[in-house]
Amino acid sequence: MREFARFLQHDDRADRSGDLRGAEVPPLTSKRCFDIAAASIGLLITAPVSVVAGIATRMSSPGPALFVQTRIGLDGREIKVHKFRTMRVGSPGPMITEGRDPRITSTGAILRRTKVDELPQLWDVLLGSMSIVGPRPEVREYVDQWPPPCAR
Repeated sequence: MREFARFLQHDDRADRSGDLRGAEVPPLTSKRCFDIAAASIGLLITAPVSVVAGIATRMSSPGPALFVQTRIGLDGREIKVHKFRTMRVGSPGPMITEGRDPRITSTGAILRRTKVDELPQLWDVLLGSMSIVGPRPEVREYVDQWPPPCAR
């Protein structure tokens, strides 16, 4: 039961061996409970849309359906953020796209316009690396440019 509680809290205080004996398990926070409930419901409701988006992404251009990027989360912690891929694989260019960027696939343009490309992040919320409410994880290159009081 303690292992399940630790998973729900996403508490990194357990040692790397996973031994939780003797570790104090603090009560779940209402924010984490909200995240688990909202992400679970969101994943269930959007599952059909996510399946269609994944298939459409795979059919529109070669490459995986999901895009994984390392971002900087709360307190400077590196996290992996998942999104539906909206650009061609291996396309060189700046990290930020503007207007009608030729790297964006036709399916990707629809996913971006409707924000469906963001749905896989509900898994990140469910697993505890992100929260529904909180700071937006950003790319390391941009965080490094922030003034010190902002970079947290």
